[in-house]
Amino acid sequence: MEDIKSLLGKVRRLIDEDRILKEEQRKRGENFNVFKIIHVESDEVHTHSAMLAALMDPQGTHSCGTAFLALFCQQLHDLVRDSICANFVFDPTHAIVNIEKSIGGISGDKEEGGRLDILIESGNAEGDKKKAIIIENKIYASDQTKQLYRYYQFAEQQYGTGNYLILYLTLDGHSPHDISITGSSRKLKKSEDYFCISYRDFIRPWLQKCAEKAYNKPLVKETIIQYRNLLSSFTHQNMDEQKQKELIELLANSENIFAAIRIHDNYTEILNRVINTELEKQVTEIANELGLKLKFRPEKNTGEFYWQQQYSHFFLGKEEWKNAKICFEFKSANFNKLSYGIRYNSPKAREENEEIRRIIQDRIRDGRSGEWWAYIKDFRYSDWRREYVYRELYNNKNIQEEMRKCIQSLIDLTEGIAL
Repeated sequence: MEDIKSLLGKVRRLIDEDRILKEEQRKRGENFNVFKIIHVESDEVHTHSAMLAALMDPQGTHSCGTAFLALFCQQLHDLVRDSICANFVFDPTHAIVNIEKSIGGISGDKEEGGRLDILIESGNAEGDKKKAIIIENKIYASDQTKQLYRYYQFAEQQYGTGNYLILYLTLDGHSPHDISITGSSRKLKKSEDYFCISYRDFIRPWLQKCAEKAYNKPLVKETIIQYRNLLSSFTHQNMDEQKQKELIELLANSENIFAAIRIHDNYTEILNRVINTELEKQVTEIANELGLKLKFRPEKNTGEFYWQQQYSHFFLGKEEWKNAKICFEFKSANFNKLSYGIRYNSPKAREENEEIRRIIQDRIRDGRSGEWWAYIKDFRYSDWRREYVYRELYNNKNIQEEMRKCIQSLIDLTEGIAL
C-alpha cells in the first residue's frame, strides 16, 4: 500500500502543477474564447459543421487554398489504408464543400433522403468519376432511424462503390447505433461502409496542423487555436501536454508500473463505490423532490447495485405507473453510453406498449424507440470512464441538475399518458 500512496502523492503533485499552469493561462487571457462567449459551442450545424467546412473549403476566406483539406485527406489516408477503401484518393484541387446538403425528403420507409451535415465533392476532370467525402457530425444529437443507411444508399447511387467515404464524427469516436446503420437490404459494416472518427483523436490533431500551416495568417491561426481549445474542453483534454507526458513517464517507469496496474485492476470497483454513494445520493434527492419512487437494479443475491455489466440501470416512477417507468441505463459495459427515457416494465405487453410509444413519438421527434423503450435518448454525460464526469458529479453537481431536467422533461412529455 505504501507504494500506491507514494505514487498517488506524486500524481497529485503533477495535477496541482497543472492546475497552477491553468491559473497562469487564465491570468494571461488564454481562456478567452469567442465560441463560448456567444454561447454557440454546442451548435452542431452553425458552429462545428460550419467551422470544419469553412476550413476545408479551398475557396474559403482563410486564403490558404487547398492546404487544410489536403491535411485532412492525408489523415484520411492513414485511417483507411488497412481497409478495403485503401485505394480511395481524393483530389482537393477543385473541391466543393457544402453543409446541410439536402438529398431529398425522407421516404416513408426512411431509406432515402435527408440532409448531409458536410458533403465534400471533388471537381473531377473530364471522364473521371466524381468522388465524395460525407461527414455525419454528432456532438450530442441522437442517431436517427436508418440515417447512415440513407446516406450509404445515396452515395452508392450518386458516386458508386469505391468513390466515396462516409465518416461518422463524434466527440470520442464511438460507433453509431444499430438503428442508424440497419436497412432493408443489409447492416452497414464499420471500417468498410463507414468509418468512425473523433474530435478528440482526429479533428484536434488536424487543427494543430492547420494552425501551423497558417503561421503567416495571424487571424486565421488564432481562430483555429480558439476552436481547438474549445474542442479540448469538449473532449476533456485540458491537461497541459508537457504535464501529460510527465504523468505518463511517472506511471510507466519501473518503480511505479506495478502500483499503476494495481490501481487499474480495481478501476471498476472504485467507480462502483462512487456510484453507490455519491450518484445514488444525488438521484435520491431528485426522486424525493419530484415525488418519485427510485429503484436501483441490485446485483444478484446482494443488495448492492453493481454497474460493471451492460444494461445496468435505475428506475424512477409514480405509484400509478404500471406499464413503464423513467429509466437511466448504460448501453455499453464499463460505464459507457448512458441513455435515458421511458422504459417498459416488460416488452410482452404489446398493445399497451405500442400505444405508449405511438403517443410519445407523435409528441416528439428527437429520440429513438425499441423493444424495451417507448423513448430513449443519449444522456449528455454519457461516458463515465472520463475524469470530467466525476468533477461535475462532485464539484458542481451539474450532472444532478442535468438529470433533474431530463427527468422533468420526461414527466412533462408523458403527461396524460397511462403509463
